[in-house]
Amino acid sequence: MDLKQYKRIKELNLYVTGLCREINDSTIETFIAVAANAVEQINNEFLEDAKKLSYLPLYLPLTHLYNQLLRVRTYADRKDFSKARVQTIESCEEVIANSNVYLQKMEYKEKGL
Repeated sequence: MDLKQYKRIKELNLYVTGLCREINDSTIETFIAVAANAVEQINNEFLEDAKKLSYLPLYLPLTHLYNQLLRVRTYADRKDFSKARVQTIESCEEVIANSNVYLQKMEYKEKGL
């Protein structure tokens, strides 16, 4: 098992899990601020790593989450705040689920299963 790769995916998983909780508890203003910070964090730390893995079930949902956060960050029409929050949480959950699958595959591979 590539321990470095495993740790990065674990970090991604924990980050997105925390992001999902934060978004769930947010107001309009904090949601937009959280989205702006998350866009930078995901772009600077995780997108390139996910791309290097060549594991599309993780890279594509992460890209979708990134794009969703970009839309929220620049959200001018705040009347659809609830819908945007639900969509963002769904995107987070997809990244979390797929990163869990990836981590589990790495663990099984390590154990020879």
